Amino acid sequence: ADGRVRFLANIPGYYVINRLHQELGIREDVPSWLATAAPDSGESLDLFDPTLFSPQSMIEAARIQGFQMANSEEWASLALHSLVRTLAGHLDKLTSVTGRDIDEIRIAGGGSASTQLCQALADATRRPVIAGPQEATVLGNLGVQFLAQGHVADFAELARLLDRSIPFKTFRPS
Repeated sequence: ADGRVRFLANIPGYYVINRLHQELGIREDVPSWLATAAPDSGESLDLFDPTLFSPQSMIEAARIQGFQMANSEEWASLALHSLVRTLAGHLDKLTSVTGRDIDEIRIAGGGSASTQLCQALADATRRPVIAGPQEATVLGNLGVQFLAQGHVADFAELARLLDRSIPFKTFRPS
């Protein structure tokens, strides 16, 4: 509708993170739990393995892939770094397919609340990550309604309105 092409990839990583968080009985919120992640071991879940799509137990599904973590910090690390590696791999594929360099990454929704995720992704990809808004779906739906009702002229005006109205946070590679 606005003449641009957007690359969208449905990567089930945050679903896996949320399920592990729930099954492990972690009391703190997900971003706080991810902040406790052990150092990256280099191991990764295959987030596209069908055993992770809707298992009765996400912990058991991860064990089927060969992972037996000792504590919640190791589980946080496995989930976090699996998602980061998967996202970075998709970015590499996109760059290869389009022949264009991607100079920044935008994360919206629940993942944008995790400082640990955003910083790890910035570090892994060597690109700035712009995080926010957490409620991207709601704001997108509201924005389209604004367009339909004539409250904003076009997508460019809507983007400027959102940029002025929403706090974004930028994470730079360290």
